[in-house]
Amino acid sequence: MDTNLGLSPVDRSLRKFLFLLVEDRISRGDGDEILAKWRNHKDVPALRSLGYIEGPNRLTDRAFSAFFQTFERIECPDEIQKCTTEYGITGVQWRRAKGVFRQNIRRAHGHGVSYPTHKVVFIKDGADLPTWYHELGHIIFQSIKHDRERIERLALSAKELALSSNKIWDSPGIAEGSYILIDGRYLGLDHSGSDAVEDEIWAVLFERYHCGTPPSNLLPIVREIIASVTPPKPIS
Repeated sequence: MDTNLGLSPVDRSLRKFLFLLVEDRISRGDGDEILAKWRNHKDVPALRSLGYIEGPNRLTDRAFSAFFQTFERIECPDEIQKCTTEYGITGVQWRRAKGVFRQNIRRAHGHGVSYPTHKVVFIKDGADLPTWYHELGHIIFQSIKHDRERIERLALSAKELALSSNKIWDSPGIAEGSYILIDGRYLGLDHSGSDAVEDEIWAVLFERYHCGTPPSNLLPIVREIIASVTPPKPIS
């Protein structure tokens, strides 16, 4: 774990304040704005000069990356490593979910959380293989989200199968939201927010493609998208 951040040992208080800002932002969900009460803090100008804050109140990618680096890296399962190789994906960091990440995962009733623009995934101890595939699906979505024709077809077909939680009677205590039933499991589509439904649909179906069976009406488009992101194999 790298916690140096280019700061000297005398800047421990600055590092502590930076991590307080990032952790607070992550605990409140997506976004990069710091709370108004911190904007005039004495350490903000120093963090801005070092590239951790831009403008009056926005944390930079560098700030989030610095915080991410303080969490232990872990090895992904062999199946996931093979999958990333097949799809030509490099640079993914798998890290142990602790602290604020574990709290967010618990609130989302999940086992992992990904930050695709950073290629970082936080995984709870004991998470099953589908969780790893699901979070890898979120990473892959960054490379397919601009293929609007395929993504819109996928989302439209998936939404035709979606069920509202208030119409699900055989799963007491299920969180409010929209779900799709696959392989006897209700898989959430909107727990990451209404603006991330397409991302979640893809992650759910990518997971089921590798660990189960996507609905027959969705399988062709899933295969089509996977083929579009799979590098051609060299001719021997």
